[in-house]
Amino acid sequence: MTSRRLDLYPARKLRGRARHERAFFAAMDGLDRWLPLATDRAFENAKLPVYQKAVSVRHGAPEFRRAVVVRLLDHAARLASRTPARVAAIIDWPGLWASELCVFHDADCAAGFDPERRAREMRPARTVWDGGWVEARDPSGNLLADLNLTLPAGFAAQGTEFAEYDSATAVLTEREEWVVMSFAPVQLPTSNCPTDQPSARSLP
Repeated sequence: MTSRRLDLYPARKLRGRARHERAFFAAMDGLDRWLPLATDRAFENAKLPVYQKAVSVRHGAPEFRRAVVVRLLDHAARLASRTPARVAAIIDWPGLWASELCVFHDADCAAGFDPERRAREMRPARTVWDGGWVEARDPSGNLLADLNLTLPAGFAAQGTEFAEYDSATAVLTEREEWVVMSFAPVQLPTSNCPTDQPSARSLP
């Protein structure tokens, strides 16, 4: 998982497009061996092994960006077939950079991502602070349908649209987070979930 690299100069042209795309596919091919399924941790996660510019809206090829989502879904389905844990592909759209695969061995950690729970409980909600606000709401569309993708068998999906306003710059940023998660095949154990679990970065 060494090909993940931040784009420090987003205005510059993407060079070596084919090389970066090949590196992503090669790294994803080894993900099954890298991501541990037997662990005493409450969850394991893996970010996209890719150069940020190669998947960005500005520079990434549309067909490659779609292929990245396809790989996430394929790997989630494959991992779910090998573990009783709950597996989730978390898709950050349109940026893709924050997308990840998660394997939850703990029911409390998985609960914050559960698509059915999000669909049931997530309503327009705004959190305000001195520097602005962030609002979570239902998405206006369906990302998987827009990309002509099929939900993996045994999985459910739910999207959340986030709008964040920075009062210092008067900039409004909008993105979507789609959780494609396997159903729980068995009752997972519960424990005190660590504060650095992936869901802590998303929900306002």
